[in-house]
Amino acid sequence: MQYTIFVVLAPIAALFTIVVAILVQRRPYTEFARPLALALWSGVGFLVTNTFELAWPTPEGTMLFAKLSYPFATMIPTSVMLFTAAYTGHHRWFSEGRWLLLLVIPFATSALALTEPLHHLIWKSITYTPVAGMLEMTVQYGWFFWINFANAILLLLGSLVLMLWESASRPGTFRSQSLLVIVGILIPQLLFVVYTLKLIPGFVKNYSPIAYAVTGLCFVAAMRRHGFLDLLPIARRILVEEMDEAMVVVDTQERIVDVNAKARTNLGLGDELIGQRVAPDSRLGSVLAIDPTIETHKEIAVGSPVSMRYYDAHMSVIRGRGAQRLGFMVLFRDVTEMHNLLEEKNKLIDELQRASTEINTLQGIIPICMYCKKIRDDEGFWHQVENYVAARSSAQFSHGLCPDCMKKLEEGLLKPPR
Repeated sequence: MQYTIFVVLAPIAALFTIVVAILVQRRPYTEFARPLALALWSGVGFLVTNTFELAWPTPEGTMLFAKLSYPFATMIPTSVMLFTAAYTGHHRWFSEGRWLLLLVIPFATSALALTEPLHHLIWKSITYTPVAGMLEMTVQYGWFFWINFANAILLLLGSLVLMLWESASRPGTFRSQSLLVIVGILIPQLLFVVYTLKLIPGFVKNYSPIAYAVTGLCFVAAMRRHGFLDLLPIARRILVEEMDEAMVVVDTQERIVDVNAKARTNLGLGDELIGQRVAPDSRLGSVLAIDPTIETHKEIAVGSPVSMRYYDAHMSVIRGRGAQRLGFMVLFRDVTEMHNLLEEKNKLIDELQRASTEINTLQGIIPICMYCKKIRDDEGFWHQVENYVAARSSAQFSHGLCPDCMKKLEEGLLKPPR
């Protein structure tokens, strides 16, 4: 019965997984979409070869498809680890060709499987049993199979630990997104472990290839409900969370896809806004409304009049491969001190300009009589010094007598002033 159910479900599962793999390949963030698509295509190959292995009527054909299933099956854990590392921001672990080390055991296992039964390192013994018009292949595994099995379990456990660790620190949309991914990764591997270790009596057929359709279903749900593969990866604690500037990332549909700690604290943007569209009348909406195709700057004010803070909002376009526009990043730099200094400077300039309009200066050569001290103006008229200066400046005069003139006046050497 298990074999019949498998053969009936296999075409449906294969078709569905193919559709999901194509959808994943078309997502913008190819750094982690590609290894995920590779895992799904490997699942399709594993499912197809496993189905032919069961349905083929001769032992030779069954053996051939069993061998051909190994390159697909061994690639799945490696692809999942590469996807998880990229998705959680640890892609540098496998940069500069280090990812090739992950392929050593899968390639060796595939090569040994394809050259069976020359060495019996993968299968020690094989028996064929006709079941419901199909041919069941029962094997006893060789020691190198268990090396590949342990490698696959370690890679998958490492992937799950990374996903759980990162999702625990990121509430909201990212957590829901990553939990669906975890479920999608976990179900096929649990079925694989249960079948391989014979943990359930009577469970004689490996249903993990069928389970990749469930994986695809989880990914579709994550894509449709939580923007999976449209939103940025979740792990960026060191690069983003520790930034001195507030940062908001918006996709091409103007949905908020990421905010850092400074944005949550300074701008009041919470994780509940992730996945929501930017309100046109909000401060962020006013920045995006300028011109979302070029880098722009705009000063915005945040807070009450008593504790107002000013930020320089700098928006830049995020582009992927082939200059494809993926979204926008807005950095908010606190320029409150600079803004206040500029206001004080402008106020001082205004005061100086007002003062300068009230001050008239005397400059150049002034013709003055060497006896009576009258001054000649530009029209040739002579004026008393005080009249001349008062007419050309804001200075005012008060009259008095200096000690020398007082003495001369008392001695009769000067006439009394009129």
